[in-house]
Amino acid sequence: MAHNTGLLYDPADPAQRHLPFPPYTIFQKSLEANAAIPSTGHNAYLSVARRICDSILKYHAMSNGEFRTLYDTSCGIGNFKRQLAVHFNEAYGVDPSYDNILFAQSQSQASRFPETLKGGPITFEVQEPDIDWNGPSFVDLLTVLGPIHDFNLSAFWRMASNMVKPGGTVAIITPVPRLIVHPSTPNAPLVQHHCDVMEHWLHKFEDSGWCHAAKYNDHLTLPWHLQKQPVAFSSAPQHFKKVDHDRRRDPNDQRDLFLDTSSISVAHLKSWYECTPMYKKWSRGDIMKVGTNEDLSHTTAQALEGTVGDGVIVVGCGAVSLLFKRV
Repeated sequence: MAHNTGLLYDPADPAQRHLPFPPYTIFQKSLEANAAIPSTGHNAYLSVARRICDSILKYHAMSNGEFRTLYDTSCGIGNFKRQLAVHFNEAYGVDPSYDNILFAQSQSQASRFPETLKGGPITFEVQEPDIDWNGPSFVDLLTVLGPIHDFNLSAFWRMASNMVKPGGTVAIITPVPRLIVHPSTPNAPLVQHHCDVMEHWLHKFEDSGWCHAAKYNDHLTLPWHLQKQPVAFSSAPQHFKKVDHDRRRDPNDQRDLFLDTSSISVAHLKSWYECTPMYKKWSRGDIMKVGTNEDLSHTTAQALEGTVGDGVIVVGCGAVSLLFKRV
């Protein structure tokens, strides 16, 4: 098993501090890998990207989806997008961040390889993920890769109903914000216990969006929950599939987790926790307790150092896939 050692989170990078939780950081850093990443990291990125792409494309193909137009909302800088785009005649990536889109466009211009099945480039545009779309239905596969809880879900499902063609697919892949300790870690059950205690404490300072993801989107607003239900989607088994990746994972399972398996130090893990919005919210209210025995990040790091010493902790995270057919 080749763990990713090249995709460690840098807490000094301001651009990363908005990320909601360490598992999403692992996931995001994997998907946004670039040519500067060492070969071990790049291989890990390809493994994660292919695993996600395969799960989406398999469902889309087996449910008779066409491969003409791909539309990715909140596409970031577009690196994961390119893994899917090569299977479609044309592809669009939208993101509300101008900087992300500018970078994605520059990458496309510098690319020496075809980005789509027809050989053309991906079209990247600055745009919100939940626009009011009244144009023709033209999308075969609409993807959301990452947290969806900040979307206006009523507007998103209305957009998807109008934009996706009958027989098309909406695929939402959300990383689950819970660290899962791989059994190759020394004293893995005890390390998992310390992480669980830390994350349970952080729960007190987080909003409902994080809680949705932590519970594998069990209570996420789906189309049939809306007061004005879009008739384009159905909860019938032939039209909807929910897949929980690594939710009830055997603690002795030696395989990599669905969303990355990374080797990290205790110091890195401590930095991750301290860069979360939840920890920052607590520290602003109790600044005098930071770094003391009342600071659970501090005490968790001490406990982990006593458990693994100078060794590394091998962690990853699960994910939940929500797959919808446009009826």
